[in-house]
Amino acid sequence: NQEDFTFDLTLKNTSILSSLFFPTVQVSPLSRFNGNYNSENQLINFYGFIPTLTLGSNQLQNITVTGESPEEKLILNTTINRLVITDSTELENINLKIISANDSLQTHLTWQNDDFEEYKADLTLNTVFDGFSKSVNQFQNSYIIIKDTLWTFNSDNEIIIDTTSISISRLKVGSLIEEFSIEGNISENPQDSLIVSFDKMSLSYLENIIPASAIQLKGAISGNLLLKDLYNKPIITSNINVAEFVINENYIGNGRLKTAYDIDEKVIKSTGYFGNTNQPMLKFNGSYYPNKKQDNVIITAVFSKAPLNIFEQYTTDYLSNVSGTFNGTVLLNGNISLPQLQGKLKLNEAKFKVDYLNTNYVINDEVIIEPDFFGFNLIKIFDEKGNSAIATGTAFHEAYENFSLDIGLELDNFLVLNTQLTDNDLYYGKANVSGLANISGYADNLIFEMNIKTEKNTRLNIPLSEGTEVYSSDFLTFVKKDQIYQSQQEYQVNLNGIVMNFDLTVTPEAEVRLI
Repeated sequence: NQEDFTFDLTLKNTSILSSLFFPTVQVSPLSRFNGNYNSENQLINFYGFIPTLTLGSNQLQNITVTGESPEEKLILNTTINRLVITDSTELENINLKIISANDSLQTHLTWQNDDFEEYKADLTLNTVFDGFSKSVNQFQNSYIIIKDTLWTFNSDNEIIIDTTSISISRLKVGSLIEEFSIEGNISENPQDSLIVSFDKMSLSYLENIIPASAIQLKGAISGNLLLKDLYNKPIITSNINVAEFVINENYIGNGRLKTAYDIDEKVIKSTGYFGNTNQPMLKFNGSYYPNKKQDNVIITAVFSKAPLNIFEQYTTDYLSNVSGTFNGTVLLNGNISLPQLQGKLKLNEAKFKVDYLNTNYVINDEVIIEPDFFGFNLIKIFDEKGNSAIATGTAFHEAYENFSLDIGLELDNFLVLNTQLTDNDLYYGKANVSGLANISGYADNLIFEMNIKTEKNTRLNIPLSEGTEVYSSDFLTFVKKDQIYQSQQEYQVNLNGIVMNFDLTVTPEAEVRLI
């Protein structure tokens, strides 16, 4: 029964197989595998190369796999040039080596990013098998370097795995200041628990997981998480303190989060705060019912002088200089997978600049939050001179998507333009208007309806191209009397998705200058 064979395989197109059996796995063309096996000498040699392997949202680049069996051992060696986890997180120069002999297994994993900050790891996991159902595992001489900070594993850790449970003892990973530890059991016994502890763990490490465009967090957390019944209906309780908390470059202060499981009511109750303990910026309390499929969460959040500019990074395309605070209460309830919001928030000296118009406004009024819309009713918006506009509007949504707007404005000598030549070389100046305006529709199909007139101090400047004669520009054309002028090239503006209905009265006080 001697077996001796050689294989050489090149994959040209695996998209059909992937779509049928492994829709989240994609293997790039020209992946190659070759090797040989001899049963008499117990020899295995294996080589494989995959240019790109996609696993869900993760991508592995330039993968090389080799295998051999010298001296009654099996050695598998894998190198990966790059592992892309998110847009902002990746690992480079990865090497995974597995050596199997008799009843033991050694797994050695390293990586090293060629970055201006050092990201590196050298992990060794020794495994001893006790039959087919149990193994004892231990990290030895292992460390990770994250952003130039060295994290080491304690040497007396132990992880025991069998068919129904995992037992973790004395597993600690720490730097000079911070520490992370895991202790306890995971099993089918609902009374078994796992404790995850933190000591001065920096939140800045989250930037390797969460893109900065989503949220920026700083500070340090200390405390613990208690996990129970992970095999059936996981229960998580916590007691966590947050020190020097900063969100989107705004200092919040200290915070605390506590959760506890009520066995009789079968509910996880939570409470916490962020900011000054006497008058926190945010206080919250609530309940989560893990056994319920519907209406399983209710949380009440109370805001007090919370800074508005924590939202500025999400409006950088059109708003800047956001400042002010907000107060109010928001109720979150419904299903934890898609909760509903309801409440009211009072804006206090809410200031912002509309970049395209170069105009600054201030609001001291109330915003309404309902499960299916955000709105405001007869709020006053003041410009730089104290002139006002009255606004009423709603932004309806479908599960926080497909927003549709309906905003009405009543303008009274209101500043709607305050630009310089450096802001817009087509036209610039100041414009004050009075009248009515309405904006409605979806983002890709907006309707602007305006019935307005110009007021005093309206001065619009239209630069003409240097070196050209004053007979035409992109949107102004001068013609001789009794003579038809035919444009050689028609100027077109892309207004797809926008409908404009203007009734504009230009009064004698308005000035238009051609420069």
